[in-house]
Amino acid sequence: MDLFNLLINIALLASFLVVLNRSSYAVISGVTDISRSTGLAYTTLGFIFVSVSTSLPEAVVSLFATLEGEAGIAIGNILGSNIANVCLILGLPIVYAYSLKTGSTKSLLQMRKSDLSSLFFGLFISSALPLVLLRSARYGVYVGVALVVLFVVYSYYLSTHGIVTDLPNALDVGTSRRVLLKGVVWSSLGIAGVVLGGYVIVYSTSNLATAFNISGTLVGGTIVAVGTSLPELAISMKSIQEKRLDFALGNAVGSCFANLTVILGLVFIFSKVTVRMDAYFDLVFFSLLSNLVFWYFLSQGRLGLREGLILLMIYVIFLAEFIGIYTLF
Repeated sequence: MDLFNLLINIALLASFLVVLNRSSYAVISGVTDISRSTGLAYTTLGFIFVSVSTSLPEAVVSLFATLEGEAGIAIGNILGSNIANVCLILGLPIVYAYSLKTGSTKSLLQMRKSDLSSLFFGLFISSALPLVLLRSARYGVYVGVALVVLFVVYSYYLSTHGIVTDLPNALDVGTSRRVLLKGVVWSSLGIAGVVLGGYVIVYSTSNLATAFNISGTLVGGTIVAVGTSLPELAISMKSIQEKRLDFALGNAVGSCFANLTVILGLVFIFSKVTVRMDAYFDLVFFSLLSNLVFWYFLSQGRLGLREGLILLMIYVIFLAEFIGIYTLF
């Protein structure tokens, strides 16, 4: 790579990091307006609306891989993204919350029981579904349709049962429609900016890694894998700054739920070959391990520095096992 292209990629990386930051702030502002005007809790909005939107990179990669006959890449991307969502996308914000003294554990204890219940259900599906799918080697269209229906039904349930009647700064009927429109516009633009920023950052970083002769396997297993989760990470970090741990949790767990229901379902529906799930035992194992550890932390009502570091440690172990230590030498 010549000097001009090198400088172009550095400029793209720097500028779109700023785009990612400002776009994630727009998402938080927009969701705040949506919550105030509709009464929907932050956890519910993160679980349904934002999580699906920030899962667009995983959806695009998985669907294109499926249509090209590479269902293995699609399922590997889905399971790998779920591990990143729990260990990295939650681990980093929890540690960040400790450094900012925002009291992540205190915020957790103040969450409503119904919000915690939706998180537990999302973790349950994210843990149990891969194990159930491992029991049989082959899956096709009917299973895919069932997974998509599961997502639609539970999303509808949350939208009708996730109303909060005592939200601070609630709006009267006369102004709620205007604020709702503003919130939808801002959050939609913010999500578009977050997804675009994630793509450009992955592109420029991959080019820079190639220029400096970094292993392609290492780049693919770290930069690209984490890159598809950049939208969730950016929004979770900004949520912590705004002292909205409930939104960060809903976004991350909701993304796991969306990946294993609607996105995996679409992979089964559009796959040109019968999908064999038993080929991904290692990914299923680490996905189950990370979910169970986080489930334990959540049930104990503790998400502090120790818990965040443990989640990050699990992700490091996963990378070391999945990529292979030999690729570093």
